[in-house]
Amino acid sequence: MNRTLRIAIGGIATESCTFSPLPTRREDFVVTRGEELLRRYPFLSQFDARFIPTLGAWAMPGGVVEHDAYREFKAEFLQALRRAGPLDGLYLDLHGAMYVDGLDDAEGDWVTAAREVVGPDALISVSLDLHGNATQQLVEQADILTAYRTAPHRDVLETRRRACALLVRCLEEKLRPESVWMRVPVILPGERVVTDVEPAASLYAELKEVDRLPGILSASILVGYVWADDPHATASVIVTGTDRAEAQRQAARLARRYWDARHDFRFAVEAGSMDECIRWALAAPEAPVFISDSGDNPTAGGVGDVPAMLERLLAHDVPDAVFASIVDAEAVAACR
Repeated sequence: MNRTLRIAIGGIATESCTFSPLPTRREDFVVTRGEELLRRYPFLSQFDARFIPTLGAWAMPGGVVEHDAYREFKAEFLQALRRAGPLDGLYLDLHGAMYVDGLDDAEGDWVTAAREVVGPDALISVSLDLHGNATQQLVEQADILTAYRTAPHRDVLETRRRACALLVRCLEEKLRPESVWMRVPVILPGERVVTDVEPAASLYAELKEVDRLPGILSASILVGYVWADDPHATASVIVTGTDRAEAQRQAARLARRYWDARHDFRFAVEAGSMDECIRWALAAPEAPVFISDSGDNPTAGGVGDVPAMLERLLAHDVPDAVFASIVDAEAVAACR
């Protein structure tokens, strides 16, 4: 009779704009433990394995994470991981663009610390946002890496399930995968790499085809995270498999495809100055119209503490608008 696989599950994720003066604090994270953490992954019952919750901590995009907050989360996670052992595997739900004050590679540090607890024999599977910046440390410490394939993100749950499915498969079939990682010296804002339009549409459509090749488990293209003043910020390709030579070939091919297309990436919607965007919105036949900064959403790029856009809305006598968000505690209190 086969023994039931024991797999721990947990993670930490946020998207950190290093140019923001507003730190991400402990209270900015939503923390889940126990059964509440497991409910985040409704597909777990599909696998013949016992999943053991540790700690999950997630925060909205913002500034650099305060070191003490990260240290507290990491200590609790590692303590729970020790209590969970012995383990066959570990699934980590990460982002790839979390930056912690005083740490060069936060996610690499997190996975390395986990590896020290679970040991060299346990398999570690990691899911990432395609806007993450991969590092050598992260790739070396994890056995399986896979990332979102849609931007805007519609495959978050699918990606998490894939990371768990690959982990269970490798444990059941006694496979020891490894990942090939290639940096592509291109850094683009996410709004210029939308996977519904070319050239990203064709690039990301190839990933499922690569997955089906003999010796390959998962292929990922990471756009990288532009709003970080960090040496790791760049696009990259990660191919995980059991045939290193084939993984190397596919990673090189995908990296070259991305490089060759670098001048073809364009904004998927009209882009202009604040005044231009307001005029376009007022003239649009449909409603509502969204105007977003080029940092994806407030706090991800612009800090949101300078009401320049609000000033321009008033200057154009815009009759009806929702302005979000205002990062000013006194102003918010006055509004309430």
